[in-house]
Amino acid sequence: MMFGEMISSGENHFAVSTGWVPVYSRAVSKPRAYLLFVCALIIGAISGGLVTSRWYRQHISRLWADSAATQVEKDHTTLYYFRTGETNKAVQLVEIDLDGQMAVLDSMLKQIPVARQDTNEVVILERAREYRKVFPTEGMGR
Repeated sequence: MMFGEMISSGENHFAVSTGWVPVYSRAVSKPRAYLLFVCALIIGAISGGLVTSRWYRQHISRLWADSAATQVEKDHTTLYYFRTGETNKAVQLVEIDLDGQMAVLDSMLKQIPVARQDTNEVVILERAREYRKVFPTEGMGR
């Protein structure tokens, strides 16, 4: 039979015989197809994970660098004030930082159930609150 020749197998039933069988039908069995699929899935997951982790490290590192730079500048300025004898300015900077850190710690502790809170963190916050009762702040305009 020739390529594309129609074969009649009854009154209304026709079939096309090409004489060509796809090569992949014998080369890729069902288990092999599943194996290829699983391999592609694993390679995709690993590649996606690597790309995501690289992106995450870059952006998180930037946030950490900003935080570290802020801390270094605060410490530098505080030490400068202590060394030059301007202790009131140094104490004011440390107290401003204390107030900010107290607010952050307090808000974080409110999100953690009481049974799971670290006792040390609660004690530290209470010590800071006691300090602020003894030495109240007048705000940043002092």
